[in-house]
Amino acid sequence: MGQLFLRVFLSFWLATVLLLLTLAAGIVLLRPDALASWRTVGQQGMVFVGAMAADQLEAGGERAGTTTLSEFTRKTRIPAWLYSVDGEPVCGLGPPAGQGALVNRAVHSSGVEHTALEMDVLLARPIKSLTGKTFVIVWRVPLLLPLSMVPVPARSFGVRLVLVIVVAGLVCWWLTRRFLLPLRRLQVAARSYSQGDLSLRLASHQEFRHQDEFSELARDLDEMAARIDDLLRSQQRFLADISHELRSPLARLSLALELAKRKRGDGLVEHARMEREIQRLDSLVQQLLTLGRLQGQDQPANLQRVDLCSLLQEVVEDADFEAQAVDKRVVIARECCAFAEGNPDLLRGALENVIRNAVRYTPPASEVTVSLTKNGRTGEVAITVTDRGPGVPTALIGRIFDPFFRVEEARDRESGGAGLGLAIAMQAMRVHGGSAHADNLPEGGLRVTLALRSPA
Repeated sequence: MGQLFLRVFLSFWLATVLLLLTLAAGIVLLRPDALASWRTVGQQGMVFVGAMAADQLEAGGERAGTTTLSEFTRKTRIPAWLYSVDGEPVCGLGPPAGQGALVNRAVHSSGVEHTALEMDVLLARPIKSLTGKTFVIVWRVPLLLPLSMVPVPARSFGVRLVLVIVVAGLVCWWLTRRFLLPLRRLQVAARSYSQGDLSLRLASHQEFRHQDEFSELARDLDEMAARIDDLLRSQQRFLADISHELRSPLARLSLALELAKRKRGDGLVEHARMEREIQRLDSLVQQLLTLGRLQGQDQPANLQRVDLCSLLQEVVEDADFEAQAVDKRVVIARECCAFAEGNPDLLRGALENVIRNAVRYTPPASEVTVSLTKNGRTGEVAITVTDRGPGVPTALIGRIFDPFFRVEEARDRESGGAGLGLAIAMQAMRVHGGSAHADNLPEGGLRVTLALRSPA
């Protein structure tokens, strides 16, 4: 967005500056005497008005001269007054005070003199009446008009040109910001949707209450987000409902198996197979219920100050004991003192799922390494779990945290699992305000990082 804003802003500004320079060059090249002619006409016009007011003043007094100047002001919106050579106003409505110095300069130079006010410029020039008496006509023009009324030194012209370019730049900056503000809103919404927050709606913002392409796109995005949100909620309700519905049949199957063992004995191969399948189904139902609860939470319950170092040591010790049975190891490569505000059971479950997933894929006679680090500048805590397995295809690495997703090469039950462990870990990090991501190592293997905010 920053680069686009800069490009649009510079395009607007460059176009404006080129337009100004083209107009200036056109006047200079095509009519080099245009500005001088305009200045001469303006000055001569005021000389004529001043002389007429001076004649009326001498013939009919101050009231007659003031009437002439007032009529000129009414028609042109340019206030004018007549001064004596001593700097005293002699006719005109509301003459500005303290202009003796300006009048004196005009008398001595016999030309046009000017002085700047806050928003206007006062111009003065001596004139003569029919009787030969000298007066000074003083008139006020807006600040943008003096270029046409008085000679401008080259240095002053350059300063004013720079000022015009700067003002044009400020106007272009404002226009660019107004033009790209809807795009900025759309970008924020897209990022929110990509992070799983589908509650943001765009049509309520002032920028999208018009009948233009941005507004139409905002309404389409709102409809899309609402539809996806409904679908996700339906999926979550379905998973929760089916998990609850499966618990009762599983309980009855377990009871029936126990009764069969009592009648026929517990040494039958069929009974052992049935028991393993029931345990797998029960584990799957528990994972579904856990995932459903996490997807419906915005923050974890039972918040505590968790010692991540102690928690990591406990989980790694248990995981290493299980891994040794298949000739694998789980070791801590690096640890530090770090704490987090969260639910210890959820954090433990997330870490166990990631480590067990790594143990499943790391080859025999290898080890899974676990590291706990803390960023001293941001305070973020990262738990990294690295295996020595085949890794994940680059095109699929972003999906391994999706529920029920398994890489194509690991779809059998013995190695691939149900595809819920990493999804549960991701949701556990989300409700704690953290994140989970994975990447392949150059030397082979997968690295999964769980990131959490550490309390101050």
